[in-house]
Amino acid sequence: MVETTAWSPDGRLLASGDDRTIRIWDLASAQLRRTMVLPSGRVGTAAWSPDGTSLVTSRGGPVLLWDINSDDSPKMLTSDGANAVSWSADGRTVAGAFGDHTVRLWDVGSQGMLRSLQGHTAGVRTVAWSPDGNLIASASDDNTVRVWLADSGQLMHSLPATTQERVLAWSPDGKLLAYSSSNTAIQLWNAVSGQLVGELRNWEDDRALALRWLPDGRTLTAAATSRVWSWDTENGKLVKYIYTHMAGSGATLSHDGSLVALNSHYGVRLLEAATGRPRGSLVHLADSQGLILSPDGHYRAADSDSSGSSAGSRSVSAMRAFTPFTNALMMDSPRGW
Repeated sequence: MVETTAWSPDGRLLASGDDRTIRIWDLASAQLRRTMVLPSGRVGTAAWSPDGTSLVTSRGGPVLLWDINSDDSPKMLTSDGANAVSWSADGRTVAGAFGDHTVRLWDVGSQGMLRSLQGHTAGVRTVAWSPDGNLIASASDDNTVRVWLADSGQLMHSLPATTQERVLAWSPDGKLLAYSSSNTAIQLWNAVSGQLVGELRNWEDDRALALRWLPDGRTLTAAATSRVWSWDTENGKLVKYIYTHMAGSGATLSHDGSLVALNSHYGVRLLEAATGRPRGSLVHLADSQGLILSPDGHYRAADSDSSGSSAGSRSVSAMRAFTPFTNALMMDSPRGW
């Protein structure tokens, strides 16, 4: 079962994690770029650095910092497992959300802990750094979302939340914070004043698994297990609703909001957010291998060294002319997806 996916900032690479294995897929060339195996624990959360060269992972094991262009072993920030991780905009600091009620910050260069943000009264589920790097938002099982000053760790606001399953997303200008507060509502808060400025609702009993503001700073897209919504946040109107006809256990949106990655038992399915149109399937195979499906039944198999060094992509004998992923439509999903 794929537990997490993370898009690189340029949208070219997708990281997917199941159990102790992280696969890095190059979507532009339709190749499995490399496979990385955790020394212990399992991967349940991952986040790319702003420059797309490093990846932080955690959940059922230590917080690890990977250089995806190096075969070196990952650097450990802490042996404790984080529920979520997030990078500062300058790529110099990583924040982690922990079950001991804290949010912790590390200096990437020295791997030393800078500070611990304390105030939540229950486990912290997720954390998100504002685009300008000045603020950090955290959501906890204590039914609050808290906004902190990143430099000092001072608490700015404690915002009420109604459920324990939450997703956070900052607007591009860092002024608004959106979070999924219930099965049918997404709240918009002014991060500076701490005031509720809007609420976006849908008519389906389906919680948002991913939120992403589009670059226009006005449109907010949400992805659920089988639906995608988009709202105009200035007037609160629902401008687009797509039923994907494909269920998944988790979802993430690309940074430009154009693609949705749906986690499944066997791998990852990719859809156009605007139309629900399938774009490809990334299948997790045994022994660090991967399979990429294209719409007409063509496929490419790839493997990599379990130590982390890439063995490159190899075409299997049954493969015919492979349609480039960026122009491909997915074939019917295998049974059970």
